[in-house]
Amino acid sequence: MGRSQVTYWQVFMALHGQLGPAPSQGSGAPKVWTLSAAAGNRAGHQLPGWQRPWQGLGASAKVAEWASDLLGPTSQAKLGLGSVSGAGYLAPMRLPIWLLLGLPHLFAQTPDSGPALEWRNLEGEVRVMPLDQTPGDALEGLFGTWMQPVGLAPLESEAGPDRADLSLLGGDHLLGRIEGGDAESLRVICPGPTRLSLPVDALRSVVFPARRTGSGALQAPDAGDRLYRRVGDAMDRIDGVLVGFSDQGIELETSLGSRVFAWGEVVALFIEALDTPDAEPSGAGPQVLLDLTCGSRLHGTLASIQTQGILLERQGDRWLIPHAWIRELTVLDGSFRYLSWLTPVDSGDLRSPFDPPGSPPLGMVWPHRVDRTVNGDLLTVGGRVWTHGLGVHAPSRLRWKLDGSDCWLRLAAALDDSALRSERSGSVLFQVLVDDKEVWSSGIRRGGQPAISPDPIDLRGATRLELVVTDGGDGPVLDRAAWLGPILVRCQGGGGR
Repeated sequence: MGRSQVTYWQVFMALHGQLGPAPSQGSGAPKVWTLSAAAGNRAGHQLPGWQRPWQGLGASAKVAEWASDLLGPTSQAKLGLGSVSGAGYLAPMRLPIWLLLGLPHLFAQTPDSGPALEWRNLEGEVRVMPLDQTPGDALEGLFGTWMQPVGLAPLESEAGPDRADLSLLGGDHLLGRIEGGDAESLRVICPGPTRLSLPVDALRSVVFPARRTGSGALQAPDAGDRLYRRVGDAMDRIDGVLVGFSDQGIELETSLGSRVFAWGEVVALFIEALDTPDAEPSGAGPQVLLDLTCGSRLHGTLASIQTQGILLERQGDRWLIPHAWIRELTVLDGSFRYLSWLTPVDSGDLRSPFDPPGSPPLGMVWPHRVDRTVNGDLLTVGGRVWTHGLGVHAPSRLRWKLDGSDCWLRLAAALDDSALRSERSGSVLFQVLVDDKEVWSSGIRRGGQPAISPDPIDLRGATRLELVVTDGGDGPVLDRAAWLGPILVRCQGGGGR
């Protein structure tokens, strides 16, 4: 590897700023630096077991082997390399700085960079759990609030006319292909492939988006069940009572008698909720929210973390969700809430940013979207999908009332990647106001720049919160902005961060 392929900046980023001068050296000694065990332990934590990012790297031996290939068999003695202790931590090493530049490349090729689960807590600390060290059902003391699989190719759901969007009890939704069913349940095939059996009582609607035709809206009835089917280029609406599912289709009792509608002609089915849902969790483990790569979202109880996937308990059923299907897992421990869960008391002027001032509205409005861009796409910045956030178009002003239970606001902000769809990208200014006072301003941000995140914003004693986006002074074209992962951290004890 050429020495010019790695920069000083990459070294310092890779080692998290844990480089420091070596112990005192003689005046004739070469300039070297010390790499200590703290480089692998964020904030100096002593991490046991799977929480040691550097364990098992054999770093000194690897560096010595690489240097020997470059400089000859006597290079190890010349470099004065240290060794790895029995506990698995790196002993201090004194390396010439040019050799230190190659460390990120070496570590990136170690076996320990394989598939793993990355956990992150409210303070931003990260720990990595290799898949071969998952805890099973021993979930006590689980580190972190968010988990994302790394090193796995995500499983995307298949698009096409047979993909169904299922709305479930409690606001969850699931995307997959209908396999069939019976009088009590519906069988769905999801990526993996994973087969799930959904009780009829858990379903609120089944929609095949690609089969919709015309401009007519799909609406649930005030009472009873409703089915839409495709007839040529039109849709036919049939009201009745759901009898059950089968491998052939949906059986509906109508005013003309019972009839089975083939799956291939069904556009949508709306099912009346007859029973009040049980609000109590169905299991004793941590309550979690799963956002999946196919766009599905599921609440449930985390029963187990296995090598093959997450075992989720939901309404008495247990589903094994493959890790590659998971975009993000959120532990709902009550320590925070997403701002996107709350409805703003004021969403500002919903006039189109393209309406001339003082003129009648032209009819194009850009209301904010929850967990989506203003045009309905996934929130994506730099290729990374954010599962939670608020998509807006400048100018935008969102205001919430605060009840005193939240002490800190944490968020990031950026223009969505959809602002890069032409030669000219958007530009905006993000502002956060607390009790009508500006507490943070981003400066002008442009499409293609990474997300920017302020320090935690103090909300103690505050009653109003506003998120404001204005254009960057060059007009509103492609000013598709996003507030990313905004959370309100609950006050605990003294209201610490």
